[in-house]
Amino acid sequence: GGNILHHEFIIDGKVAQSGHHNYNHHDGRQTVIFLHGLLGSGKNLRSPAKRLTQQYPHLKALMLDLRGHGQSPAVDVDQSQKHTIQNCVLDIIETTKTLNLTGFDQSPIGVIGHSFGGRCA
Repeated sequence: GGNILHHEFIIDGKVAQSGHHNYNHHDGRQTVIFLHGLLGSGKNLRSPAKRLTQQYPHLKALMLDLRGHGQSPAVDVDQSQKHTIQNCVLDIIETTKTLNLTGFDQSPIGVIGHSFGGRCA
């Protein structure tokens, strides 16, 4: 199984606070996931995500910190928890499920990844 990753949404060009109740609600916006590169964090891609959501208000961006990066939990010493692309992908899937971003009308419509994030995508 994967871990729940630290994440934030960007809506209408602004970072939505996690207490913000648009948060898990089906607000009619479609989600695009942004994945940063090695040694980065979700914050690295805030600028393009802000531009995208300003230009296309029907989209929201989900910024993830991959395992061991940003504010997501570091990798356990346990060998099964290695920092592999497969494990990173399991984390991404686990996080989208927790946020109810699954099913025909809620699944993310795109994934944008930089460098290592692109390989996970």
